[in-house]
Amino acid sequence: MKIRIVILAAALLAALSFSGAQDVPLHGVAFDGIAFMFSEAIATGVQIEAVEAGTNVSPFMIQTAESPPHILFTFLDYIPSDSEEIDRENLRAPVIRVYETADLPDFELNGVTYADEAAALTDLLERRPDLTGEESLPFLPLIPGIQTLNARPRYLENDSIDGIAYLTHRADRAGIVLEGRVFYTFQGFSKDGRYYIAAWLSVDSGVLPVVFSAKADFDAIMENYDLYKEARVTALTWQEADVFYPPLNDLDALFDSFLVTPLSN
Repeated sequence: MKIRIVILAAALLAALSFSGAQDVPLHGVAFDGIAFMFSEAIATGVQIEAVEAGTNVSPFMIQTAESPPHILFTFLDYIPSDSEEIDRENLRAPVIRVYETADLPDFELNGVTYADEAAALTDLLERRPDLTGEESLPFLPLIPGIQTLNARPRYLENDSIDGIAYLTHRADRAGIVLEGRVFYTFQGFSKDGRYYIAAWLSVDSGVLPVVFSAKADFDAIMENYDLYKEARVTALTWQEADVFYPPLNDLDALFDSFLVTPLSN
């Protein structure tokens, strides 16, 4: 069953720091003990769905990936909007998935389980290393392909959740990084240990090429892919946060607002 819910939750407003919040309306969502706020600069509403175990969550047409059951929050009228100039290759999916951690060990892809990724995140959150030194960062859902880069990684924590946020790009192999194919993700746990929270929110950076020029030397890029990737990471890192679309500060604020009501004894 799919439900469209937008609830104004004024009690949450004082804790938030959305870009231009004084000018842009804020919306709130509350469902089954989970609540968060988001700016209308991000979306106008949310559709909520209980997703059954085994549902395919792969964005790639010919490659499937089964997922544990989860609550799916899909943003409506999500910004960035569709553009004829940008090919998002089915990677736009403006969603937050909330899994129960007890369900994670039962699902895997290519020998890696959901619990493996959760354990990797637990290790990072316990050690708190400098995330910029990590070649690959935990990511759910498990989907085909590889994480070709990550940029602007940081820890995000409030009274209810603890996790990491970063920009990333995925491809079936080392790939060309274009506008529309980079997305913001939050990967984290509720502090009561019950939930794993995973976001996939496409962003436009303003610093990446929109199309791949046929004149570019593809072979040369592949031969020097580490340098190519480093240049893309540098561009994403040095771009101002409020220039991204939606603004990265607004996306961070969404997760800063996240509330999880613990189960009563």
